[in-house]
Amino acid sequence: MQQLSPVHFGYMDSVQVSRRLLRAVVYISVSKPSVCHWLVIFLEKILWCFIFIILHIQISQVAFNNPDFNFNQESFVSSAMSTVPGVLNIQAYSDRIENEEREMLVKYISVLEDKNHKKEIWWQTNKNNNGTKFDSKNLKSNLKRNNVFIKKLKQFSSEQLETALKDINNLNLSKYLSEIIEALIHCKLKVSDISAAVKVSSELHLIYSDFASDYLEYWKKYLDLYENSPVFNRHKYKVDLILFCELIISGIFHNKESLDILYNTLCSLVRADLTAHKNIDIIFNFCKYCGEDFVGAVPRNIRILSNKYNIEVPSGRLISPNFQVKVKNLLKEYYDSLSLSLKHTFEIISTLEKRYNDHLLEKGDVHPDKLKQLESFKKEFAALNYYTDKISDLVDFTKPLLKKTACENLCSDIQGMTREQLIFEVWGDEATEKFYNELPNVEEYLLLTSKDSDPDFELNVYQQVTEETLNEEISADEFVTEVFNQDEEEWNDKADKDEDKATAQLHVFLNNLSSCLNQYMIDTCAIEFLITYDSKQARNKLVEYFYALPRTRYDLFPFICRFLAIVNQVHPDIAKKIADKYYKQFRYLIVKKDQIRLENKIKNVKIISELLKFKLFSSIYGLFCLKLLLNDFSHHHIEMACVFLENCGKYLYFSPENHFRTKSYLEQMLVRKNNVILDLKYKNMIDSIYHLIIPMKEVNVSPSVRKARPVVHEFIRHVIYTKLDQDTLVLAQDLIEKLNWNDVKTERYIIKCLSNPNNIKFDKINIMAKLVQSLSEEYEEQMIQVVDNVLEDIRLGLEVMDKAMSQRRIAMVAYLGELYIHCDLVEKDTIITTLYSIITHLVDLEPADDLSRVVLVLTLLDTCCNYFPHSVLQKELRYFIIYFQNYFLYKSQRWDTQSSRFPILLLQQRYEETIHKLYPNMKLFHCLDESMSAVQKIFLDISQKYNLNLGKMNCLISNHIQDSPCEAISNNVEHTEEGDALAEAYDQLVSNSMKRRADVSVNSHLKDITIPVIKKPQNEMETQFFMLIRKANHKPMLKEISVPSDSEIVTTFKSSQKSWEDEMYHVKQITLRYNKRIQQESE
Repeated sequence: MQQLSPVHFGYMDSVQVSRRLLRAVVYISVSKPSVCHWLVIFLEKILWCFIFIILHIQISQVAFNNPDFNFNQESFVSSAMSTVPGVLNIQAYSDRIENEEREMLVKYISVLEDKNHKKEIWWQTNKNNNGTKFDSKNLKSNLKRNNVFIKKLKQFSSEQLETALKDINNLNLSKYLSEIIEALIHCKLKVSDISAAVKVSSELHLIYSDFASDYLEYWKKYLDLYENSPVFNRHKYKVDLILFCELIISGIFHNKESLDILYNTLCSLVRADLTAHKNIDIIFNFCKYCGEDFVGAVPRNIRILSNKYNIEVPSGRLISPNFQVKVKNLLKEYYDSLSLSLKHTFEIISTLEKRYNDHLLEKGDVHPDKLKQLESFKKEFAALNYYTDKISDLVDFTKPLLKKTACENLCSDIQGMTREQLIFEVWGDEATEKFYNELPNVEEYLLLTSKDSDPDFELNVYQQVTEETLNEEISADEFVTEVFNQDEEEWNDKADKDEDKATAQLHVFLNNLSSCLNQYMIDTCAIEFLITYDSKQARNKLVEYFYALPRTRYDLFPFICRFLAIVNQVHPDIAKKIADKYYKQFRYLIVKKDQIRLENKIKNVKIISELLKFKLFSSIYGLFCLKLLLNDFSHHHIEMACVFLENCGKYLYFSPENHFRTKSYLEQMLVRKNNVILDLKYKNMIDSIYHLIIPMKEVNVSPSVRKARPVVHEFIRHVIYTKLDQDTLVLAQDLIEKLNWNDVKTERYIIKCLSNPNNIKFDKINIMAKLVQSLSEEYEEQMIQVVDNVLEDIRLGLEVMDKAMSQRRIAMVAYLGELYIHCDLVEKDTIITTLYSIITHLVDLEPADDLSRVVLVLTLLDTCCNYFPHSVLQKELRYFIIYFQNYFLYKSQRWDTQSSRFPILLLQQRYEETIHKLYPNMKLFHCLDESMSAVQKIFLDISQKYNLNLGKMNCLISNHIQDSPCEAISNNVEHTEEGDALAEAYDQLVSNSMKRRADVSVNSHLKDITIPVIKKPQNEMETQFFMLIRKANHKPMLKEISVPSDSEIVTTFKSSQKSWEDEMYHVKQITLRYNKRIQQESE
């Protein structure tokens, strides 16, 4: 036995090694319980074999060294293999499974046969012995006991079965059958009470011959459901339906009428519930408890085993197969509708998930109401899926296949990165990643893992809140009034007052932390604090020290937070208190909104960001702090947001749970930078932070998608938008004219391209106008459509007034001016009408500080003001300039009330230059009152000139002046009293004009005819004939006279006619030479 001691120790070492390996495997795979279970079983079998192999080798060595040792190798191996638990034997395992399946199938068949046999006996008994046990002599007629019995039946349960049967056999209840039946039907039974209720009914059926017929009539009335009528008491109805089926199976209701009642009831339940599926629990209970008898259903697992082992499962013989087929078809119809509803709900869930994922991708979060809607659909789907699985297993229906649509991976840009790439993007190098994620194990240095922690502290307090909860806290938050500016001097002054020696040593220790600027030193200090200074008072001092860190020691913050993370392993309440303090300080600084203590604010967000990277501060709270800064994005809040994102922006951006919300906040910050007038310093800070966090490959990830167009359309765009300039104008005209204008699509696309000057450079708009003029000589109708499209686009731009279309509107207005200059299709009236429409059309709907209409008017005047006729400049345009000055001064006055006058000052110089270019001597108005008086004077002049009602006109003008100057010159289309007065004045003007026109007689001014009519002679020697006009009796008369050809009047007339023809010929030659020279210069 002494020689066997090494074997004993070897065996024990092997067991210990195996157990340690098993524990390691369990620890590694603890996150996946299913994998862990099978892995442990497999490794346990292998390790037991390994143990016995080692044991066998060691025993063999002992036997070799000691010849007297008797060892039977075969007996040892066989005994070992028999005693090792779970040695793999595939054939034995399969045989064991097969035997278990056979035993289960045989047991099910035996139970089913026994059940069917009992039902048949019960059926025959109730069918053949109706009323045979009635004996009036042995039954007592006691009114009091009969009433007590009926009351008991109203609250019947299986526990009262023996008492009820005893009372039935002793009492004469022939006169109380209706009350008994009513009590049995309205009694609230459980599924476990059904067999007892059937026995009571069977006993009554055997004694009283009229019981079954009366009972069936009551059931017929109770189970009868009107069309589309709901089931009010669903729980009772599903139990009563099972009870009625058991009464049929027991033989109490053995006629065909009972089966018809059951089928009609099932039809009412099914046909009225093919969409809502509110009766699904009733149908499920029917399949569960009555499916074997009335449907002939066999559970799916039993049917598979019977087919596998070729063993037939017996079926009940009490219900006819035809009725079972009818009921099964009815259930199949309901199951199909249930499958469709299941698929439809699944598709809705998939669609909503994809939609909300896309919303999460764009916005960073999803509204809670939408998430609640999705959860309600998921609950509905879970219920439908549960009942679908159960019914398909019970009745052996085919389960529907649900094809889940491929959902895009929301974090594909993060999950596609390797660990090295992720470390480089987030931390920069592996050493920084280890600094924040790898902490020393404190358990190796301490005997206890926790000392004096707060018992009421919750570790996951930050993870139990959502951003919606934080939003609700804003309105109800009572911010502290103390100023959070405790600094290092106050900490030192407070420490000097402490006279305790231990406290003084702790103070020295904490002050020395400011010199720990590497990982080894800060880890050593943290462990020293836990070993030496770990007490409740010391932890409170530590919290105060952390809160009083120097404001400008930014290099110290990461190491102090690492110190806190190490201590957090033992005392998590310290990190919680410090995080709460800095979070409350942040909220106070946000609400205070002062422009002082910038260093305190920067310190606050830097420490919060460092705590967040050490997972001591919740990311939900961190992103909420960033959201509060974006809500009031100005001054110090911009610097705080940039510092926060500079420290932990990459950490949040590359974490899957915070990726899209961080990206959304970055985009919001970029939008606010573009929409708000900020200093150049702030703009550069925002751009730097944005491109620091988001890699450049993600900024331009979406390449421009080129629209597929026909070749002819691409050629038209190339000619007009790309190659058109002053040198290629004639060539472009020839190429466009050679296209197939008879093709409707080609013609429309040419018109479309010529109607979009915003697709070319601004300095080439005049060349496009020249191209339209050249094409109008041959295609005038098409070029008129181009002009109409330009005018319609200007009108649409005035109605929409979208800031994104501002450049398009300016290009369209400039294009209209160029068309007026180079093309005869645009007249001066069109330009004047457009100018008025720019400052009047829907002007009441534009923002008060919007100056886009001023820019449009100045652009159109700068383009074509030098080409207006003198008459237009003297009269029509002068009126418009007065109106335009009124509009401009109104806008300028509105900008005076705001903090910035930069946009209005930018247009002031251009406004003055444009008006002085048109009217050098015009005096500009300097205030709104002057312009309004000028507008009023114009109205009065017009009213006097056209004899309008001055009283009504003055009232109309004064009302408009009181409202706004824009409304004074706008066309108000609404039916108001002023509008009716203006319309009445206009009608009066038109009627007076028509009356004066009717009084004027239209006479031919024959006295203006000075040139006589001459007829050409037949030859030169003949006389010439003239028509002489004379007046007789106040009527003109013509008389033909003949004049010799050599007379002076004929000679003078011919010479003047010849000189006129020579002059016209000379002008024609000059024009031809000029055109030829221009053509040669262009070539």
